[in-house]
Amino acid sequence: MSWVDLMLLLDQAVLQMVFETLAKASEEDSDLADGGVSAIQCMEELMSRGMEDEKKISLLQHTGMLEKIHALVDLNTVDSSPIDVVMEVAKFINRTGLEVIPVLAHSQQQSHLKSEDIALRAQLLELFFKCFAFDDIDVSGAVIPLAGILAADGVSHDLESLLPRLLSVTYSQMKYPVDFQYDFDDDDEAEEEMYRTELRKLNQKLVRANPDMCLQFLVQTLSNLPLPLSTAPVPDVEVAVSLIYQYCEGIRPPPGMKVVMKNDVFRNLLVGLHSSDISKHQHREVLIVYYETSVRYYPILKDRPELLQLLLQAMTGPQGLQYGHQKVQSRCCYLLLRLIKSLGNTNSNNSSTVLRPYVETAISGIQMFLENSSSQLRSDDVLNLFETIGLLLGKSGLSPHEQQQYFTQVMTPHVHSIESILTNNQQAIKEDPDLFGERLANSIAAIAYLSKGFKRPSAEVQAILLETSQITRTVLEALPGNGMVRSKTMVLVQRYIQCLEEKILPTIPRLLFVLINNCTSEDILDVAQLMNQVCIKFRADAVPPLDASLLPFLQKCLYLSTKVVNEASHTDSQVDDDNAPHLRTEQLSIQKLSYVVLQHIVVHHAAAMLLSPTNISSLEAILHTMSDGAIQVEDPVMKKSCLVFFRELMDQWIVINGETYPEVCTAEPSNNIVMGLVNFFCDTLLPGMLQVFLSTTIPFMIDDANSFRCLAEFSGMLEILKKRLPEIYNRDVVVSRFSFLAGGVAPQVLDEFRSANTRKDFESVFKSLILQQQQTTR
Repeated sequence: MSWVDLMLLLDQAVLQMVFETLAKASEEDSDLADGGVSAIQCMEELMSRGMEDEKKISLLQHTGMLEKIHALVDLNTVDSSPIDVVMEVAKFINRTGLEVIPVLAHSQQQSHLKSEDIALRAQLLELFFKCFAFDDIDVSGAVIPLAGILAADGVSHDLESLLPRLLSVTYSQMKYPVDFQYDFDDDDEAEEEMYRTELRKLNQKLVRANPDMCLQFLVQTLSNLPLPLSTAPVPDVEVAVSLIYQYCEGIRPPPGMKVVMKNDVFRNLLVGLHSSDISKHQHREVLIVYYETSVRYYPILKDRPELLQLLLQAMTGPQGLQYGHQKVQSRCCYLLLRLIKSLGNTNSNNSSTVLRPYVETAISGIQMFLENSSSQLRSDDVLNLFETIGLLLGKSGLSPHEQQQYFTQVMTPHVHSIESILTNNQQAIKEDPDLFGERLANSIAAIAYLSKGFKRPSAEVQAILLETSQITRTVLEALPGNGMVRSKTMVLVQRYIQCLEEKILPTIPRLLFVLINNCTSEDILDVAQLMNQVCIKFRADAVPPLDASLLPFLQKCLYLSTKVVNEASHTDSQVDDDNAPHLRTEQLSIQKLSYVVLQHIVVHHAAAMLLSPTNISSLEAILHTMSDGAIQVEDPVMKKSCLVFFRELMDQWIVINGETYPEVCTAEPSNNIVMGLVNFFCDTLLPGMLQVFLSTTIPFMIDDANSFRCLAEFSGMLEILKKRLPEIYNRDVVVSRFSFLAGGVAPQVLDEFRSANTRKDFESVFKSLILQQQQTTR
């Protein structure tokens, strides 16, 4: 077609041949379907050619394409015309409509629309609606883009007359076939779902165009459903409730849900839906879409508590959690959690009282389900249910005694089930630790999720939570090599740090002992984060629980970082740092953990740990570790962590003669320790950092924010030393370490360092020195 003269195609004889081919191809059981497809493609080629918009309209009127298609192709009855021909017609109508409808709309705005243009538009719309309503998703789907154009503002001035028909066809087409199995893994049914996704996007445009008319359609649609709703046909009731669910998605301004909840008509529609017996419907998809809709529009339940009672009974009863299909059970587990979170997360004063009357109903239903079906549930579903219970107990206004009563009621069978697994399967656990490890890990995670509902639990609840920490330790000691058990244990401990605060501290040393001894490169990060959290939360009080774990943790970091390279070298004799940068990256990531943990210990005023009988003999090795990180590691973030460690340590341990140690210094270091730190700074850290700043092989990135932060931290150390030990500063720093610079790039450097007093002063001196050095070496 691309090389044919269009005038030849517009010849009456040629047109007649095209239309005759289409006529013969459109007959039922015709063998000429390919010819009919080609005929339609000829017409589509004409419309796709670059020409003025008015000429396209004239072309349609001159050739009578639309009239011929209407007369020759049966768009009313499926299989009357070959489906390939009908599909090609739908594509042609969509393409033509996209080209022509905006032009006609513009002419209508200018009052230039002629009678023949009006007739053409009517013909086009009639063919569009026939294609849109055709009982084949490929045909109907082909014209959805044109439907979106018709719904757009400014394109269709008679939208109010078109919208009811668009809504009606959309509603009809959104219905699933009667024999639809809702198996979206099946290719055919997946295509049906993709088609309905496009219809959902179209429905949003329709709602956006005229929300009031769409709401009226919703009300009418729901009113026309046969009663009772519990026995209504599945396709009808499913799509009606789906349209209610989707309604807010097209409302502007967002969020649409908050806007529609101020609409009395929509609220009455929801009340009518909740007051019906739809929750007794036997089909799973109807139940799911009803529960999804109920949770989305949860504010109505706060104003109408009796509706909340009905919903919770349904979701936790035989039509919800106890329904015979796993999909309904799984969605109810998730939706219950969302519902309780939504009702509890509000600024109103009565937020806790909304759920209070229904705690027993919800918890008893959930607990009955857990006891009877936990083995068939996915682990995520179980965790959702336990989190839901925790929120009900912690945020519904229960008294401490009631919380204790319900909490005991929930936790007792759960702990017993863990104990039963450990007691009755000792040999099986040894033979298949992965199988039992996963089950026990999920049981530990359930306790962690249950605790999410409590931010500051009462003493009664804290006592129960503390008891569960014992069974957690037992599980960890039974399966220390299982990664899932270790991971979930650390999650639970992190939760308990928030809930139990200092009461959890006595249990931490034993847990850390097992975790550090058995962790791998995959989960040592979690161990480090746990130690950091203890430091952040308890500060100086973190010293006793972490004291015995510090050196084993540092040794484990060293072992794992070395192991990474050693294992690779056994596998490939050619491996070295240059050949395998990813190995170096992994090695540094493990080393970084030791730097960060030591930084947290000092920053959060737990440096007394370094002076304990357990760790003091390794203090010099720790200083060397951090010094190597500051000097040798290229990553500026790691350098900064190491330098922060030294600056904080110097700030806490070095005091002016006659002054007392700062309050944050919980253990006063001896004079030998202080002077050892000062000498280490002057003899090791200072010359090493000067080499970093003034290196000619790897220029220091003075303009990089992280690199400059390293310079700032180091300047802070010099400020501390000069203010508190000025004699040592002048003798060991200026004279001994900076004198070699005087005859080099900066003769005035000694005077500048002598006159510098503050961190900013030292930063300025170093910056000018570094810039001079870099300019000299260029």
